Amino acid sequence: MATTLTIWLPGTAVSVNAMYQRTRRGMCLTRKTREWKAFVQETVTYEAIAAGFPLCERLRAVTISVRWQSQRGDVDNILKALNDGIAAGLGVNDKIFSIGSAVRVWQGHDIRPGVWVTIEATEVVAERGKKKGAA
Repeated sequence: MATTLTIWLPGTAVSVNAMYQRTRRGMCLTRKTREWKAFVQETVTYEAIAAGFPLCERLRAVTISVRWQSQRGDVDNILKALNDGIAAGLGVNDKIFSIGSAVRVWQGHDIRPGVWVTIEATEVVAERGKKKGAA
């Protein structure tokens, strides 16, 4: 069973400043945010299943490390929609996440926009409901 998963998410992550729009019924997520979160969710689920990464109720603690390329914005603004998509993809609540590192990389004009995400299962429930540290 894999306890670390690294995924490349091409494109521009949605900032929390652009996540919501006002409607007649109140605030809702923008179309771009819904699309980004769905893309992250589908990619994380696919990659986790392919790698044998633990999902859903087996995860008790997860460390997320992020390296995003050629995008402006504050770290915490970028992480919100990303964490929501990762949590949905793993089938967990993002309250079990801790941030290992969040780094922005600027390496010239030809760099592709996107996000490298490393997900580490730091605590996994073993068989019969006993906790087992994964790291």
